[in-house]
Amino acid sequence: STHLGGYLLTLPAVMIAIKLLKGNVLRVMDGVTLGWVLGYAVGRFACFFSGDGCYGIPTSSVFGMTFPHGVVPTLVPVWPAPLFESAYSIAIFIAFTFPHIQKRVTEGPPGRIFFGASALMFVCRFAIEFIRRNPRYDGLSLSQWICIPLILIYVSLYIWLVLRNVKAVAGNPVVVETNFSAVS
Repeated sequence: STHLGGYLLTLPAVMIAIKLLKGNVLRVMDGVTLGWVLGYAVGRFACFFSGDGCYGIPTSSVFGMTFPHGVVPTLVPVWPAPLFESAYSIAIFIAFTFPHIQKRVTEGPPGRIFFGASALMFVCRFAIEFIRRNPRYDGLSLSQWICIPLILIYVSLYIWLVLRNVKAVAGNPVVVETNFSAVS
């Protein structure tokens, strides 16, 4: 939840700063999104190696690990949730930097990397929470409740951008370049 709280508090401030500097919010966000994704992967590796307690619930799976010398030690095998989080973050980073995918994404309107990678990150975070040891509220963790609207927003915005681009390619007079003026 710390990551999500930081994200929710930082994102509006960054967008406002970009607007004040007269930048294109979506182009800048496209430029920094993959750094955020890779940074998250590195941060989760750090969580894993410190054994800080953000690991998962007990498991009898072959993937179960103990953290006897961790900051929050456990001798019971648990899911190594931070490793899974690092893995999906790296997979998303690679997917968006693979040449054929990068070309398709970057040739479209600005915002596709930001909206697409963000949607995938929050879908994965939502899924990983099922094996994390966080309190539940009506069956879901706080992180999952936060992820639900974020997933809906980013998937909707991604689809909106794609549909705008399809209309523009089909010859309709749609302006694909946007400065995301709704953030003003």
